[in-house]
Order: sequence, then C-alpha cells, then structure tokens
Amino acid sequence: MQNKYGSAMMNNWDGALEIDESNGTILSAMVGAGIKNEDNTFSGVLMGNVALADEKIGNKTGIGMYGFHHGEQSFGLNVDGTAFFGKAGSGRIEFDGNKGTICSYNYTLPAIRNVDANQNPIEDEDDDTPVAGRQMTPGAGL
Repeated sequence: MQNKYGSAMMNNWDGALEIDESNGTILSAMVGAGIKNEDNTFSGVLMGNVALADEKIGNKTGIGMYGFHHGEQSFGLNVDGTAFFGKAGSGRIEFDGNKGTICSYNYTLPAIRNVDANQNPIEDEDDDTPVAGRQMTPGAGL
C-alpha cells in the first residue's frame, strides 16, 4: 500500500539509514544507546530489528526494544504484543498481550510438567529443561 503513512519520508523509506535534520527525523533498521563495560560487554538498549550474533539459550530477537545488562539480555518489548522481563537462566516473566497471559519462569527449580487433581505441581527432578512455573490469565486466576 503506497502512502500509508502521513510522512513522505516514512512512505519512501527503503530500510536504509535516513536522516532528515530539518524535520528532526532519523529512520534506521536498528538504533542503540548504552555503554561498553570494562569486560567488553554491552549494557544498554537496542531498538529496531535486533538480531544477536550470540544466540544464547533464552535470548529473544526480532523487531522491538531489547535491554542488556553486562551482555545478558534483560528485557524485551516486541512489536507482536509480547514482552519479557528478567534474564534467561535465572528467572523471567513473559507477557502475551494477544492471549492475555503472564508466565513466570524459574530455571533453578526442577521442571514442572504436570499438575495433580488438586492443581499441585508434579515435579520431574531428572529434567532441568526450562518450563513455565506459573501462568496467569487475567480473570481466570493462576
């Protein structure tokens, strides 16, 4: 669809870096702000089309805004309506605005695969695969 946006610059943008100083506009596939730590890790925020060179377990990539603390991904707000807060491997809360769910993840406890008739978790101590610890659907409870 041509001329979908009220901005001629946005309508004509091809994904390459564009700077329009007279209108105070910058378009780029990705922008970032932060610091390089003494151990050569990044602490800050990346926004846009973020693809990580180091695909650690639990890292999320895509189009959105992602935070990093000493090189570890610490939060993400995705354009698809999902988000997460917390580092992979230690705990994370994930939100799905499309389904209305909130999940908490705890990677230090044994995996919870099933629940019994009273909704008590049944733990599998031989499996340390990260799984949802709890899920909440607003209006339905835990």
